[in-house]
Amino acid sequence: SPSLPCCETTLCNPTRTSRPTGVTPSLPCGEATLCNPTHTFPSNRCVSPSLACGETTLCNPTRTFPSHRCVSPSLACGETTLCNPTRTFPSHRCVSPSLACGETTLCNPTHTFPSHRCVSPSLACGETTLCNPTRTFPSHRCEPVSALW
Repeated sequence: SPSLPCCETTLCNPTRTSRPTGVTPSLPCGEATLCNPTHTFPSNRCVSPSLACGETTLCNPTRTFPSHRCVSPSLACGETTLCNPTRTFPSHRCVSPSLACGETTLCNPTHTFPSHRCVSPSLACGETTLCNPTRTFPSHRCEPVSALW
């Protein structure tokens, strides 16, 4: 509530008092708080750019959002992130063409993908790679040419 002085409870979490800087959860994105009129804070309609990946917003403590340091795993290839709407990133459905062989993607740091410099081990013989759709490579399921004769 805009009438709350600093440190009284917020509308979004009535059992917890706000920080001394006074985050007003009803403010639109980028508006200043009453307690710190020269500093803007995100509201319940915003994603906080200062949150680490997976941290919750102040106004919605049960839901996590990506921050400016995250790539949203629900984005399709080339779609923009909520926090950086003018820059596109690969998602968990993409292979990053700038990765070296075996390097991980930003969205799935425990899983490696082939890059434009790799041959995909999951390809069948003669299938193309995701990063080079006009060139075919043998895969681990193919016998060397010398063994076929």
